[in-house]
Amino acid sequence: MWETDLTDTHLSGAVAVGDIFNRANLTRAFLSGAMLNDATFGDVSFTGAALNQVKLRGADLDGADLTRANLTDADLTGADLSGANLTDATLTGATPTGVVHDGHTLWPRGFAPPPR
Repeated sequence: MWETDLTDTHLSGAVAVGDIFNRANLTRAFLSGAMLNDATFGDVSFTGAALNQVKLRGADLDGADLTRANLTDADLTGADLSGANLTDATLTGATPTGVVHDGHTLWPRGFAPPPR
């Protein structure tokens, strides 16, 4: 789904393993518990989205805007967060093991990112 507007959409529990959502707008979308492993979210807006307990293992979130997103208990194992904006995102209980990030990745205040 390229450049699709899914603002305020309820997709809790959705399964979209390996799907492509480049430049999609998922602002304030409800994706709690969704299975999104290995999906591609290049330059996607997740601003204010509910992503708690979402599975994003190996997902490509390069350049994604996750400002104020709720990633409580999210599985981010091996996800690519290069250039992603996580300003004011909630990462309580999230699993950032093996996350790829770079000097352009913006983390929530007080969050200690995993080593590169």
